[in-house]
Amino acid sequence: MGNWIPIVISIISLVVSFIGIGFNIYKDKIKETMRN
Repeated sequence: MGNWIPIVISIISLVVSFIGIGFNIYKDKIKETMRN
């Protein structure tokens, strides 16, 4: 029963890291558009 908890935690950490990477790319694009 408690076997799915580590799986859920790993999926959440993956999603969080993907969101962090995407947010960094998005911030860089905003900086580029601000300069122009």
